[in-house]
Amino acid sequence: MFNKNNKKRKFKSIIIAFLREFYVYRLTYTGRYLFIMGLVFGLLSSVVFYGTFLLYSLVLFLMVVFIMSPFLERILRPRLDITITTPTRTSSGSSVAEEIIIKNISNKNAYFTFFREVKLHPMIVQEQDQGIMLPILKKGGKIKFRLNLIAQKRGDYRLKSLRVDSPFPLGVMKWGYRYKKERRILVYPQFKPLIGFNIPVSRKLQPGGIALASNIGESTEFVGTREFRDGDSLRHIHWKSWARLNKPIVKVFQEEYYCRLALLIDTYIPDNSPDIDYEAMESSLSLAASISDYLERQEYIIDLIAAGPNIYYLQAGRALAYLDQILDILACLDVCRKKPYGEIEPLLMDDLSRISAVVVLLLGWDEERKEFLLRLKEMGVEMKVFLVSNRKEDIDIGYIEGVFGSVQVLDSESIKRGFDYL
Repeated sequence: MFNKNNKKRKFKSIIIAFLREFYVYRLTYTGRYLFIMGLVFGLLSSVVFYGTFLLYSLVLFLMVVFIMSPFLERILRPRLDITITTPTRTSSGSSVAEEIIIKNISNKNAYFTFFREVKLHPMIVQEQDQGIMLPILKKGGKIKFRLNLIAQKRGDYRLKSLRVDSPFPLGVMKWGYRYKKERRILVYPQFKPLIGFNIPVSRKLQPGGIALASNIGESTEFVGTREFRDGDSLRHIHWKSWARLNKPIVKVFQEEYYCRLALLIDTYIPDNSPDIDYEAMESSLSLAASISDYLERQEYIIDLIAAGPNIYYLQAGRALAYLDQILDILACLDVCRKKPYGEIEPLLMDDLSRISAVVVLLLGWDEERKEFLLRLKEMGVEMKVFLVSNRKEDIDIGYIEGVFGSVQVLDSESIKRGFDYL
């Protein structure tokens, strides 16, 4: 019985979706008026006896128009070559423009051609709801235009197909075909760049740690020479010393000292939490994007650590990964339903001796978060803690600051306005 009810509901939803697609997108404005007119005349012809022949004639005429429209369109439809270029990244709330190039490769002109995205995610809105109508495209002609989409929320989205329609020749129905080519858009959190970010940091030795490809700071300063040893790079051979001493000599560089920061993002939200907690998480990710953007512009190595359904760990900055890779992770992060601190802690503790400071973005306060920060404090690591919450009245700020020093408590509105300095 339950399966039968489900099948009936599914059948009804399919019928409703088909009728909506037919009325809203397949019929033109003229076609909608004629379709309603046909329904009215059809009802009148069944109850009015006087003038029945005239009503039947009108109904029959409209039926012929709607039946012939798709057949004529299929005969007269030109063949089009379509090339779509879609930006792979954008920020939440921003408009992204797809560049579409159309070439008419048939011997027929293309009249009144409409283009629109179909099967869009609810969070992706097409600015031109009915699509874009192109001018007459003659045989062999080419045209380039843009279709604007607005990403309303961060995430990883797929654009599945583009619909190509034309009401030519009768102008009552738009019939065409789908251009099926899946495209991906990563929508990262909207953020405002920081001018300054105050954090107590110092350079620390990274012995044999991250191999830097850039020549920034002190990473490749030449300090002397020594005899060649197994495993030394041939690129570091000092040829003049080899010629003078008649044995292989290599250059010695100063040890790699630089600032390495960990950005720890809290994504734990318990089940049945109110909507304002999810808004706080989105704001926290926007703050993380602002901080990452600032740090990436400096001479810092950034260790991004975040927990979602999976644990994310990324090293960026100074010729490693770039801001785009950080934003990609922030775009895909989802809520974590179980407390992740036991999984995050080993990633952080292993490298703690080489980390200059940790920036922590919390979504709330509980015993597990307190214990986690206390362990960091006991290790002697410098911390800058932000608590992003839309329920400040539920948090004992005085106690937190008494244990961990200055903790900045922010809400969604303040983060949305943006900061110049933090």
